[in-house]
Amino acid sequence: MGTSWRRLSSSNKKDENHTRIRSSFSGPHSDNSPCKEVSYYSEFSCMKMKTKIFYLVALFMCTMVMGVFTSCSKSDDKADTPSTPDTTPATAQVTYLAEVTKDMSDNMVITVDYYDANGNMQTETLSGLLTWTKTLTFKIPCKVAARLNFKAKDGVDYSTFDKLSVGGYVSHIAAMYNKAGVLLKDFNFTVSWNTMDVPGKNIEKYITEKGTGYKSFLYNYDEKGNKTEGSW
Repeated sequence: MGTSWRRLSSSNKKDENHTRIRSSFSGPHSDNSPCKEVSYYSEFSCMKMKTKIFYLVALFMCTMVMGVFTSCSKSDDKADTPSTPDTTPATAQVTYLAEVTKDMSDNMVITVDYYDANGNMQTETLSGLLTWTKTLTFKIPCKVAARLNFKAKDGVDYSTFDKLSVGGYVSHIAAMYNKAGVLLKDFNFTVSWNTMDVPGKNIEKYITEKGTGYKSFLYNYDEKGNKTEGSW
C-alpha cells in the first residue's frame, strides 16, 4: 500500500487531490477498495466542475449586465444630443379674405378669383355676403393670389340711385410649417380701406372701369418661404 501512495503523490494534481481525500478518510470503510478511490475522486471532480460552471454563469451574467448598462448609456447620450431643428418650410396654410360694403353686396354681383393649392384659378360669388374667406393648404413653393371683382346686377336701375357707397379689399394670411407640422413663421397683413360715394348717374361707368380686378394681390413663395410680389 505504501508503494501505491507514493505513486499517487508523485503524479498530477488530480492524484494529489485524490491522495488528500483518501488519507483523510477514516473509519470502518477505510480499506484498500479501488471503488472507494474512484467514488471520492469523482465526487471531488464533480464539485470542481460545478464550481467552474458557476463561475462561467456568473461571468456571463456580469457581461450581460454591463452590456445593458452600456447600451442604456449610449441611448442616453443620443437622447441628450440636441437635434438640429428643421427650418425648411414644407407647407403653407393660406386663408383668403375679402370684404365689400353693404351697398355693393346688395346691388352688385361680387366675385373673387383665387389660385387654389394646385395652381389653378377658381372663382366664387359672394351672393349677398359682406365678407368671404377660403382656407387652403399649399405645398411650398407656391403661388398665392386673389382679386375682387364686381359687375352690374340684373334688374337694378342705377340711374334711380342718388349714390352708391363702394369700398372693399382682398388679402390673405399665411402660416409656414415644416415636414413635422411645426410652425416656422406666419404672415398677417393689416388691411385698411375707405369707402366712397359714387353718384347714381356714374355708377354704370364706374362698374365698367373698375369692376374687373377692383382689388387684387399676387405673391410667389419660394422654397425658403420668402415671398415676392407679382401682378395679375
